Amino acid sequence: MSLFYTIFTTLPGLLAEFLFTEAQTGYLLSFISLVAVFAAMMMPKIVGKFSEAIVLMFAFISYALAHLLFAISTVSEMLILASVFAGIGFGFSIPLLNHATVERSTDKNRGRNLSMFAMAVFMGQFVTSFFEFLPLSPNETLYVCAAIGAICAVVQGLVVKSLVQSNARMTEPGLMPEGYHRAG
Repeated sequence: MSLFYTIFTTLPGLLAEFLFTEAQTGYLLSFISLVAVFAAMMMPKIVGKFSEAIVLMFAFISYALAHLLFAISTVSEMLILASVFAGIGFGFSIPLLNHATVERSTDKNRGRNLSMFAMAVFMGQFVTSFFEFLPLSPNETLYVCAAIGAICAVVQGLVVKSLVQSNARMTEPGLMPEGYHRAG
């Protein structure tokens, strides 16, 4: 969440350098939210085609690209492309993680797990405020966030790789858990 909210706290200052009015800045920020809505709408189909882990990795890649494009933007078209990536990052991450929390919870612990998820989301908003204390320009802050997004994508990629390897091992004869029956 810090990656997403840093965009919203950094962009107004950055867009002022592009001579954007307050209204134009608001339109761009709302465009990010509109893209997030459409990305969240498409996310279940994409998860069905790939997997939750891969879609989450793509969300972090999208966040990294958004921050990088915002940092190097020199024209409005780059800002719009960066906004698309920011919306995709949000639309693929938060709804997916919320759904995964519900799916992996039992009736007994669902409320607690959703509360923990909400706390993590709002902690991300809180952590965003610390970027204001760093002695960095808005562009440097965006570069740092791009690096964090890339690191998260790589870590998520390692998780995907380990899941694939684990699943491959589970399908070897003699390694199926007792009581587990393969369909077909």
